[in-house]
Amino acid sequence: MDKERHAIILEALQSAIGKENVEDSPAVMMAYHRDWLPPGVLSPTLPEFVALPNGTEETQKVIKICNRYKVPFIPLGSSQWSVTTAPNRPGTLIIDSKRMNGIVEIDEKNMYAIIEPYISHAQLHAEAMKRGLHVGTPMNSSQCPSLANHVFQGMHGTSYRTGYAAHNVLGVEWVLPDGA
Repeated sequence: MDKERHAIILEALQSAIGKENVEDSPAVMMAYHRDWLPPGVLSPTLPEFVALPNGTEETQKVIKICNRYKVPFIPLGSSQWSVTTAPNRPGTLIIDSKRMNGIVEIDEKNMYAIIEPYISHAQLHAEAMKRGLHVGTPMNSSQCPSLANHVFQGMHGTSYRTGYAAHNVLGVEWVLPDGA
């Protein structure tokens, strides 16, 4: 990407989600440049930017900027299961969800939680236990994001009495590739 185009996109991203939440430094790009799959190992490509939005609206803004300037983007969770999380072409933007790591609500009576995508099993379970509740941990690390692993893995040690993890997800809020 040429310097002028890079500067225009960087300014648009920084205006949308804050200067401190957009990175383009070589050191940070190195941290995001590959995964364990052959393309990421054999021909690693540095991303152009890393954006750290905080919530749905900021994520939508980032994706709309990517679409406006035709910048390929990759959403990133914890990267503990890093399939296709490394750029495979120059000019890619990584959308890292690590700032979306809160528990919005735990409803004890109805036994549900509203969580952001980066909250780990351990964090959610610790808060649930304070209220006498239990959250099954799908067959993965307790440090993995709870929502992603409930949707992806599907089974946990108490599935026989609480149901498959994926069946316990009542709803999700998605940001679509067009930013809607």
